[in-house]
Amino acid sequence: MTRISFVLCLLAAAGMAGAQTDDKKTPSALLGEARRLEGERKYEKAIEKAQKSLDKAAAEQPPRKDVAAGALQVIGRCNEMLQPENVPNAQAAYARIGSEFGDVAGIAEWAKDKAARKGVDVWLWQYGETLARVRDEDRATNTALSEITQLFDQVKSIA
Repeated sequence: MTRISFVLCLLAAAGMAGAQTDDKKTPSALLGEARRLEGERKYEKAIEKAQKSLDKAAAEQPPRKDVAAGALQVIGRCNEMLQPENVPNAQAAYARIGSEFGDVAGIAEWAKDKAARKGVDVWLWQYGETLARVRDEDRATNTALSEITQLFDQVKSIA
């Protein structure tokens, strides 16, 4: 019984230590983890890591603008990929890159382009994915047709 209690205590301590490790990580390390999580399609976790990276990078003196802009880029892309997507949060991230980190080459231009699209590219991608799913399944269900109509209406309302 005491061995089981000891093992449980060790596991609990390891869990608490894991939760504290983000505080000790650099903004760049957190951004790397956020990008890895994004690649694994763990979008909510990637947003959390990117937010921590952003907060740390912005708090440094001088601020790490390149890391902060990269973190906002991850936040924007992940918000676009969430189910359902969160285009307003993505657009806010892109706008913030432009307003606060506009001098970061590459990312600033990309963010300006994404902001100008107003989410239409996201909905068009989803529209294409839904059409492909209907084609591949060789049936047009009411749910799929409803999704297609809804996505088309979203694009139409912005265009």
